[in-house]
Amino acid sequence: MKLFFFLGFILTILIGVIVLRKQQDLTPHPFRQKLIFYFPAVIIIFFIGLKFLDPKLYRALVVYEGGVEDLQAINYLLSAVVAGIITRDLIKTRKTLYAILYGIAALGFGF
Repeated sequence: MKLFFFLGFILTILIGVIVLRKQQDLTPHPFRQKLIFYFPAVIIIFFIGLKFLDPKLYRALVVYEGGVEDLQAINYLLSAVVAGIITRDLIKTRKTLYAILYGIAALGFGF
């Protein structure tokens, strides 16, 4: 379950980068708003369905020290990098409070 929330958070950060680079008013496009909701929901539904339809494959995917756990570690690393880039961009635009929050997020994902 932790992976699904994390993937949704990563998607949110990536969309935030796109919005910051293209629009300074930070109003997300309606498609991006829907994507933020539906992307994690699709992943959750996929794994729930997989658990009931093919329990052996589900156990093979979510095994300790398995592929899903490796993907989660890669996502944490990528989110730390993306949060760092957003922090740098926010500092350049003098949005200090947001820069501090994203900086803390970047440090948290890095460790």
